[in-house]
Amino acid sequence: MMRIIRPQQLAVLRNSYQIGRECRSGISVIAGSYLSAPDHFVTEAQIWQAWKSAPLSFRMLDTAEPKPHAEYILAGHAGTGQTLTALDVAVRVGSLSRAWRLEGEPFTRVAMDHTEAPGGSGCKENPLGKNARSDTRPVLREARADGAADPYINLAAPSPVPPDFHVRRRHIDAVAHVMTDKQYMESWFPGLPPAIDYRYFQMAPPPQQLSASQWPRHVPFELHGFRPDNAVISGTFPAVRARAFAIGKDAATAEEIILEKKTLWLLPDDDLCLTIFTGSIPLPHLFATPAVTLLAALDTDGAERPLTHYQDVYQRRSRTDTANFEFLRDRELMPENSHFNVIRDMAEHPDSLRYNARPLTKQDTDTFYQDVEKAIALHEENQQQYFAPPPEQSAAVPVSDTLRRKTVQPAPDCGAVTEHRDFISLSFAGTTLQGKTFKHCHFNQCDFSESQLAQCHFEHCRFTSCLFTGAVITDSQLTGGRFQLSNLSGSTFTGTRWENLTLDDCLLEKGEFTRCTWTKCLINDTQIIRSGFTECDISGVMLSRSGLTHSGFRQSTLTSLIADKTEADGVQFTGCSLTKSSLIGGNWKTCTFTDTTLESVTSGQYTDFSGSSFSGCHLNKTGFNSAGLNHCRFSGCELIETCADDSNLTGAVFSHCDMAGIRLKDAVMIHASLTKSSLQQAMLYNADLRDSTFRQCNFAGANLAMMNGNSGTHFDLCLMDGAHLLPRRFRLTA
Repeated sequence: MMRIIRPQQLAVLRNSYQIGRECRSGISVIAGSYLSAPDHFVTEAQIWQAWKSAPLSFRMLDTAEPKPHAEYILAGHAGTGQTLTALDVAVRVGSLSRAWRLEGEPFTRVAMDHTEAPGGSGCKENPLGKNARSDTRPVLREARADGAADPYINLAAPSPVPPDFHVRRRHIDAVAHVMTDKQYMESWFPGLPPAIDYRYFQMAPPPQQLSASQWPRHVPFELHGFRPDNAVISGTFPAVRARAFAIGKDAATAEEIILEKKTLWLLPDDDLCLTIFTGSIPLPHLFATPAVTLLAALDTDGAERPLTHYQDVYQRRSRTDTANFEFLRDRELMPENSHFNVIRDMAEHPDSLRYNARPLTKQDTDTFYQDVEKAIALHEENQQQYFAPPPEQSAAVPVSDTLRRKTVQPAPDCGAVTEHRDFISLSFAGTTLQGKTFKHCHFNQCDFSESQLAQCHFEHCRFTSCLFTGAVITDSQLTGGRFQLSNLSGSTFTGTRWENLTLDDCLLEKGEFTRCTWTKCLINDTQIIRSGFTECDISGVMLSRSGLTHSGFRQSTLTSLIADKTEADGVQFTGCSLTKSSLIGGNWKTCTFTDTTLESVTSGQYTDFSGSSFSGCHLNKTGFNSAGLNHCRFSGCELIETCADDSNLTGAVFSHCDMAGIRLKDAVMIHASLTKSSLQQAMLYNADLRDSTFRQCNFAGANLAMMNGNSGTHFDLCLMDGAHLLPRRFRLTA
């Protein structure tokens, strides 16, 4: 997935296209400003609002495709505020000029679109137009040099031209014969043939196309016929240049994408003009997503900032401790000393009923960014404690013998309810506590080993450096408290409720949990090793940098679990349900899932499941995108709406699995083996199937285009009805 860094004043569009065998991802950066104040930029929300409200029969802002000529497009209503039967309209953009004559029944305003120009269903130049003889509405016609309407030009509107209009379709018709032969289907499909005339991508009518590939630095404009009293709208498009950088995963390389000032939009209804800069980056295939960060910015043309400036912006916005307000530092990505709007609250969004489209004053903008800097400074101040260097000797989880030597004093008798009390270096070892309630108490270096706690309640209590080895806790409740640097190894919990609890730097080895409930708990840097969870209900728990190594879950329900960078190798799930959960990174190697349901579970940041086993499992809407699934074994599993794009399935084994509709785009499946499994309508586009074997599998309707295979790739007794094999990289032999 591509990450995009941009200021709130720019819009970014991306579109993949293929010409011949060359695939590219087109990038368009869009800046908007006022026609009445061209050097004052508006927000992205204002750009989209103005474009959506413009009268357009073909609603396309830009396709980020390789246009050979720069062009301008106009979308708006002509009119002077008076009722007229005729109106002269004219536009000049740079060296290009165009004029129109509107004639018809009395009108106040007319949309400058194809629906108001001559044409109709039988007119190939303008199928969306109308027959002037049978329609008395105002008709938009191009004006001749003498000012009279030209009756022979049907493509009169200055709005975007649909691809099925003759001026564009003729370029497709010229290569149509190529697109039906075997060579095209085998090598270039679904892209366009190399012989395609690039003028097919032009969206503006020919009179609005510049002979050059991009607009110059200074482009004046002039509009007549769009304001009361026929006032002239004039100015110059901002002299700016868009910058775009593709930054790889290692963040060491930042490649600048060359952008051309390709398309200019005039939106007089909203007093806006748009400047669109377009470029592209290569792709390995048409449906690939660049695994890069795209940073988009705007510079003054001729005063561009150096690459190091944008690398610094990327580094600051990519730190894990970065404040959210860092992304509102728009000035570092906009032209220096420029004026622009910001969205300070919902009232300034175009969807608000209180929206005001006027330019924001410089004082208001300065105040907004001063508040942003104050918020960032406050965040950094509050976060200093988390990033301070660790002390020379940090505290550790207590060892049994050491703590027992410190806690020689036995704990005093406690009443039924104990509140706001500190227990320091006391021993509860071997004691029995039943029906006790502790509220807001602090247990520091206390020993609970071999103790028995039954029907006890701990509300908002803290346990620091405490020992619970061998403790037996039954039908008790812990709410809103915290365990820190405590050892709970070998303890047994039955019918215990854990709610809004935090565990920091704790150790829980060979613990046993039976019919316990965990709700909204936070587990940080805690090792839960070789522990068992039986018939437990775990909901809203987050594990951060913690461990579950060789632990087991039996007949348990896990909902809304977040496991971030968790060491969980060898974990066993038997008869469990894992729902609406996220596994972010971490080590989940050699895990065992038996008769377990995974529903709406996602894994990200290259979570490693290598060597794991799935038997009799039901996986619904499960995400294994970019996951490590090498040498995994799936037996008798059902995978519904499962996505494993770009995953590593090297040496994986599937047997008797239902994987209809599974996504395996860009997956590496070298030496994989699939037997008696259904991959009906599966997506294996560009998958690496070298030395893989498929026996008695159902590939009906599957997409195997551009798959990579070799002599070791075998499809034995497989159903291939309706399978998509084009374009072909490897010739399948069944």
